[in-house]
Amino acid sequence: MSFIKSHRGRAIARQRRLDAIAIGCLLSVTPVLAEEQPIALDAIDIGAARPTGGKRKTDDNAAIVAKGGSAATKTSTPLLETPQSVTVVTREQLDLQGSPTIYDALRYTTGVGGERGVNLTDDSFNLRGFAAGLASAPMAIYRDGLKQLGGTYAEPSEPYGLERIEVIRGPASVLYGQIAPGGLINLVTKRPSTEPLHELEAQLGSFDRKQIAGDFRGAIDPAGVWSYRLTGLFRDSDTMVSHVPDDRRYIAPALRFEPSSDTSLTLLARYQDSRTAFNWGLPAIGSVAYNLNGVLSRHTFSGEPNFDKYTTEVYAVGYQFEHRFSDMFTVRQNFNRWGSALEWDSAYGSSLQANGRYLNRFGYSRRDTYGSWTVDNQLEARFDTGPLEHKALIGLDYQNYRWNYKTWRGTVAALDLFNPVYGSPVVLGSTPNIDNLILNDQLGVYFQDQIKLDGHWLITGGGRQDWTTQTSYAYRAGTVTPSNQDAFTGRAALMYLFDEGVSPYASYSRSFEPQTAMDYTGALLKAKTGEQYEVGFKLQPPGSDYMFSFAAYQLTQQNVPSADPDASHRLINPSAQISIGEVRSRGFELEGKATIDRDLDLIGSYTFTENKIMQSATGTQGQSMPGVARNAFAVWFNYRPDFAALGVREPNLLQGLSFGAGLRYTGPSFSPPLAARASVYRVPDYAVLDAMIGYERDNWRLALNVSNLLDNAYVAACYYSAPECFYGERRKLVATLRYRW
Repeated sequence: MSFIKSHRGRAIARQRRLDAIAIGCLLSVTPVLAEEQPIALDAIDIGAARPTGGKRKTDDNAAIVAKGGSAATKTSTPLLETPQSVTVVTREQLDLQGSPTIYDALRYTTGVGGERGVNLTDDSFNLRGFAAGLASAPMAIYRDGLKQLGGTYAEPSEPYGLERIEVIRGPASVLYGQIAPGGLINLVTKRPSTEPLHELEAQLGSFDRKQIAGDFRGAIDPAGVWSYRLTGLFRDSDTMVSHVPDDRRYIAPALRFEPSSDTSLTLLARYQDSRTAFNWGLPAIGSVAYNLNGVLSRHTFSGEPNFDKYTTEVYAVGYQFEHRFSDMFTVRQNFNRWGSALEWDSAYGSSLQANGRYLNRFGYSRRDTYGSWTVDNQLEARFDTGPLEHKALIGLDYQNYRWNYKTWRGTVAALDLFNPVYGSPVVLGSTPNIDNLILNDQLGVYFQDQIKLDGHWLITGGGRQDWTTQTSYAYRAGTVTPSNQDAFTGRAALMYLFDEGVSPYASYSRSFEPQTAMDYTGALLKAKTGEQYEVGFKLQPPGSDYMFSFAAYQLTQQNVPSADPDASHRLINPSAQISIGEVRSRGFELEGKATIDRDLDLIGSYTFTENKIMQSATGTQGQSMPGVARNAFAVWFNYRPDFAALGVREPNLLQGLSFGAGLRYTGPSFSPPLAARASVYRVPDYAVLDAMIGYERDNWRLALNVSNLLDNAYVAACYYSAPECFYGERRKLVATLRYRW
């Protein structure tokens, strides 16, 4: 095994060299900070009205209807001029709907699906029918425009620490490189500002939920050159599933240095400690299919309370630097250093016995350590060539991560799911059955040009070349598996901007995604490629407080992975996957957001997704991917009555009262595709009501959010090969008291 030790030593030395390069990148921005050229920036209105107390809020994050975003183009571009399907979930929407997880925050967003009930170990969801969460596609979660690398299971993001969430649907490899074809989620961290904010918040809720949080920002010096932000949260909570906690500590300091309107440096850091247990779900027999013993309880936990745990500890530090040299040139450099540690112990179910009552289980233990750093360098140029107005962008980014994980297998007694008695010992092997190290480097060079002609025609084109090197060290097997891949991806789009605020468009784009997914032996699967055609339009008349969008698309991906259906393989590696060939997703999406008469906010969405396996070596052609519903829609309203205008005699006491309600419908879906179609289970459709009542007076706000108001018992989806099915969350009430000064 000496050659393995040699490889391990070289890997550690390599990581130290990369850290030195990262420090050099940080120091390289220092000389530019000394330059101060007072050139006025061109203003772009990204404000939208969300009124309170008769005043109009111009902060995009304080509105329901956002008008601007940068994730889709990496430039300041209005959504109306972005030829791609984009949704911005603002801070205002997060607060009104009381979103405790990232998936909850996206429940009213078109194109997003894949609910997993009580899932607190990662951010899992589907975009346009393709897996886009950390557990199954770690390339689709971004933080502040940089890839949130995190292995198979990483950081479940905390919504309280975010200013907004940007949802980009469709391939985005031209700007971001390796990424899932369904799109990406960009999480925007709360930033420093010279505008003072002091906020304290306390929550009490169902399942013994207790949470306190605080958010503070403001100027440090009288000139406002230095500003800060400090966000923190502590939560102690249980969940619907017995013995699955939802405990978390989160703190995120930030510092901004802005010596002039042309130069800024924002330092961002965060630490998060989350403690829960892995919810494997329950068998299909007894949840979506008949079981002679009855219906399985939503509260049933299939593990061992004294053994099961899932704890993650995450830290991240980084910066965002921008300097404007002139009206033409602007440079930006974004950097992030990220690390995590995972401790995961679980008694997981492998199969249901013939009596339909006892679940066979196995012991599983896993330890992960993860480190990564990412840097993105951008040069933006604005210039004219004859009648053409250019907004050109060239960039170079580099990503590196080091992921080491070990797993142990063991034995544990079967569990009676209808009368669970816990306390069975879990006996693990003395040595790990898997001890792997993965090293990954990715270098990308990209360009983009947004060309405007005659103030109406908008042509967007771009391309990117990626080089990826990945090496997997299997220490137990004594093998080293190198992988070198490169790819060119491109996109092109044409849009016409009508004066009335209508902008139809057509686009073509490709995606490229080397995989971290492995088969049961630990070997990496082939890289995935994707291709999409999309047409659509957006509507936002000048001066209006609403936006409506429509998109229709066809998206095809090759080398798509899925859970390994072979039970013997899952005994070796419960996360084992296989490539199933080609999957095609066709559909259309509608979404609208509006603020009407400063009193009423409306959100509505409809999603149609036809997701099919086109090629497969396992006999699953024609079947759908798991958890992908053909139809889904959602509507939400929030009403703030103006009691004085309504003629109430003494309106002062009632002023500040607000009401909200929402309806979410998800159509039928299916369990994972199998060659034996009789073993594929249909998950029934379901509808869920949400509600909110709030009262705001002076500096205080009291709100009660209720999800699943009618306590509808439903199965959200079935995944994995057993399959395991996940009940949707039962009725949950959360009361929030907030004080701002």
